[in-house]
Amino acid sequence: MKFWLPWLPWFELLFCVAAQVTITVHSRWPTVVAGSRHTQALLVDLTAPVTGDVPPQELALVVDISISMAEKLSLVKSALRQILHGLRSEDRIHLISFHSFARPEFINGTLERKAQLLQAIEALEPKTNLSIRPLDGSDPIPQDVGNISEGLWIAQRLLVSPIASTQKATRRVMLFSDGQLRGGMARYNAAVDAFERCRVAGVPSTVVAVGQSGWLREAAKAGQGDFIHLHGPEGFQQVAAAASASHFPFFATDAKLRLATAFGARLVETYSHRRRRGHQRPWTEDFVLGAASTDDELPLGALRQGRTERKLIVLDLPVYNKGFELLKYELLYQQLDGTSVSQWEQFTQHVALTPPAVEPAADLLFRLDLLLSEREELRLDEEAAEAQSLPVPIHKGDASRWSRL
Repeated sequence: MKFWLPWLPWFELLFCVAAQVTITVHSRWPTVVAGSRHTQALLVDLTAPVTGDVPPQELALVVDISISMAEKLSLVKSALRQILHGLRSEDRIHLISFHSFARPEFINGTLERKAQLLQAIEALEPKTNLSIRPLDGSDPIPQDVGNISEGLWIAQRLLVSPIASTQKATRRVMLFSDGQLRGGMARYNAAVDAFERCRVAGVPSTVVAVGQSGWLREAAKAGQGDFIHLHGPEGFQQVAAAASASHFPFFATDAKLRLATAFGARLVETYSHRRRRGHQRPWTEDFVLGAASTDDELPLGALRQGRTERKLIVLDLPVYNKGFELLKYELLYQQLDGTSVSQWEQFTQHVALTPPAVEPAADLLFRLDLLLSEREELRLDEEAAEAQSLPVPIHKGDASRWSRL
């Protein structure tokens, strides 16, 4: 949009365009050979700009108070006190504890209510509601159960459900736990899925591991947050910095990437927006396909300033003899001021008569995705074996499928 000043007829002023997300696409095959089918991999990078604005923050502190945290809870409490030092008047903090079940300990904590919030932190004690009596009839033994999934569910309800505040703010979760769960692999997978649900809902989750990190590093990745290993007081500064409102503040929320193919191209797989692989589509020999194979919508959740989200899109291409604009991708998101934004581009597939070169970045991610796909199949096999009380497939040796990874 532009306008002219009447007294300066040859001088043109342009209105400034609001900062937008930078979309970069790398293709595994910049060109394909005419007359043959191909599998195309597109690596899509979405980089949110740094605007310099630090919006209000609503932070849910989810604390593990199961029995295994008995000797570590004092360290966590000290870290929580450091977080409160950076609390601003426009920020809010929710405190949630969990063991065999979860409960909110303090909600809508503000700078004015800092003293009460500190008292709630000091009152945290390790506990459990589950005990098992031994076979010899002696006194029941408390069982250590960390219900992380329920803790994250309560945090999500407080931050983004209809009961949440309407304040335009960055909404995040910071979880403190040693990662010790009971219930086998199914319980661990349920916890990681809970992190993913928060991310899709627009709530990134930072994980502070107290003790061994184990699977919590994967959980932080699924939650689109940071991972911090808290060994002692020397880690308090890192925890406080990651909890501050200026640590990668939100640029937009409710982001999604819509894909639409044309000219016979088919979506085979989209990767890195979901942990599970149930969305992988089966191979087919023909191209008479429904809309489900040509369109997709990838939930991205929140876009944080200065951070890049990377997505992998795999396409099945028919025989081409010339180039086509075969993929349209549209990025939809809502800025914190409530403005809805739509950015869209098209990917053009070039066709050549000679074998094309491979772009290294996309090719590496494509090969890595194939390995991750097989790894997930092995994981599902183990879960099925465990659920049916069958022997779990061996992990080592030449006879193991894991050896190929």
